[in-house]
Amino acid sequence: MIDASSGNYGIALAALGTMYGIEVEIVVSEGISETTATRIQEAGARLHVARRLGGETLHDARIALAGKLAEQASVVFLNQYNNPGNPACHRDWTAPEIFAQGAPDALFVSASSGGTAAGVSSYLANGAMNCQLIVVDSPASDILSVAERPEASLLVPGMGSKRRTKFLPVAGSYSLLRVWDHQALACYRLLREMNGLSLGLSSCGVLAGAINWLSRQDHPCKIAMLGTDRHDKYLNHVEASLADAVVRAQVEDHILRHGDILRSIPGLWQST
Repeated sequence: MIDASSGNYGIALAALGTMYGIEVEIVVSEGISETTATRIQEAGARLHVARRLGGETLHDARIALAGKLAEQASVVFLNQYNNPGNPACHRDWTAPEIFAQGAPDALFVSASSGGTAAGVSSYLANGAMNCQLIVVDSPASDILSVAERPEASLLVPGMGSKRRTKFLPVAGSYSLLRVWDHQALACYRLLREMNGLSLGLSSCGVLAGAINWLSRQDHPCKIAMLGTDRHDKYLNHVEASLADAVVRAQVEDHILRHGDILRSIPGLWQST
């Protein structure tokens, strides 16, 4: 089987293929980090790098090459961006697993492919649990709605896209919260400086959204967030981003203003 991925999904799919004895091919974008590429291959998949043609986006180039390779080799193209199994697995598995642990006041997830938000919102819309669903995305992203700041950068891998998702959450079941790149970088930096949980950069974007929301509440709240990866493969990317003096100043300012809230969340500092 074959699919397109920006990283985390590709690693997971490769590992599942190895587990079940299925050959897996993953199509990634040019510019993929060496760490991510190595992990996909170490997990057992064959790697293809999609090169953009003309005005293609990175996403379109990945999908086009994956479809072409699938047709040529007569293999299954999972196509996560159009496969109804994407939101269905979050409705049937992810959401029940989270809410079996209790009812948080709010659950924070990344917009990502749209599948997580759509699946969890479908679960909540059935009256399964009274919880606010907060979907975190970049101001420059078009995944769920037109970008608020289309000219802004997309520095955080896996957070934000110029592609509109096919999987929209149930209307009225969620809130969209925009998080800037420097806010995600600030959470990442503080977690590493204080030896906190190992959260990847897009997961730190979700955490930044949770902190923004918490800062506006007038009473203690119980929250849950879905993080998808560890911190280590982003070290070089974060270092390069912080080399920009403007970005570095924004990160330091955000830590000064919101660091106390981050430090007050016990679960971030427990070994697990």
